[in-house]
Amino acid sequence: MSLEFMDGFDHYNNSTNLQRKWNAGSVGITGTQTGRFGVGRAIQMWSVNGVNWITLSSVATRVMGFAFQMSGTYTNWYFAQFRDSGTVQCGLQIDSSGHIMVMTGGSVNGSTTLATSTNTLAANTWYYIEFKVTIGSSGSYQVNVGGVNWVSGTGNTQITANATTNEVAFYQNSSVQLAYDDLYILNTSGSVNNNFLGDSRIYTSLPSGDDASFKQWTPSAGTNHYANVSDNPPDDDTSYNSSGTVGQIDLFTYPSISPAGVIAGVQTVLTAKIDAAGTRTACEECRSSGTNYDGSNSFTLTTSYQMYRQIRETNPATSAAWTSSGVNAAEFGAKVLT
Repeated sequence: MSLEFMDGFDHYNNSTNLQRKWNAGSVGITGTQTGRFGVGRAIQMWSVNGVNWITLSSVATRVMGFAFQMSGTYTNWYFAQFRDSGTVQCGLQIDSSGHIMVMTGGSVNGSTTLATSTNTLAANTWYYIEFKVTIGSSGSYQVNVGGVNWVSGTGNTQITANATTNEVAFYQNSSVQLAYDDLYILNTSGSVNNNFLGDSRIYTSLPSGDDASFKQWTPSAGTNHYANVSDNPPDDDTSYNSSGTVGQIDLFTYPSISPAGVIAGVQTVLTAKIDAAGTRTACEECRSSGTNYDGSNSFTLTTSYQMYRQIRETNPATSAAWTSSGVNAAEFGAKVLT
């Protein structure tokens, strides 16, 4: 698998929920920060030394793609970083004229400039930026904006002793507000989704119905299981479904979507916790073409709510790329493993 993470920032509206999925500092996500297509939400960075990052496996080459907008001139500070356990290996800055700069080292701003774009970014305009880096003393980098190469080259992209990156971070160090939306992150290890995906959009869906047979958990209220897990943002202990029985499954239907182009993958996000002593594990469950499929990730629940992710790059019933009809016909939910 190459696709590692995606986020449309639509299924939460506060930093508390954001930090269940991300490692977050001074960041904000509110109903007033509209997403780039005029619907949903975007994450908003608003304070000096604000940082938001996701921890992934250590790899030499990684790609991030995201929609980006700045409210004014954002000068000579990092806004996107590939890091190794908190240390910036290589990242992106913007100069006073709006040029994108590929930088290495430093923390809030880079210590070495590898390249500067000819084209410029304007304030209050959404751009789709893709950034690929291979970490190494003879590393490489490439920045695409709107599917067009703005800058690329080779050079020393390695600051730590490790020729790898295990964190993707968004950074802010100015009163200028930065907004991010429609994020994907991938590496180059797999046979699909192993390079730039191009301008991408994340569609976020919440449960809208129950499977007729696999509604085996116990609802906190009512008989419609989906109604207890369709809150945006999650309402935690106000409404929920629960189970302490190994093998029990809750599956849900979702509203139809009509994406254009290739569907790179489907990501299910479970908000869950354990409410008793002991160990409890769960997994994502997908039902496609009449068959149930366990997710490959086993989640060990804690006593605090967290958001657990499962990505499926292909339809498990066909082992081929997802189609719109396949996504719309599939059901997703959760299963108690232990």
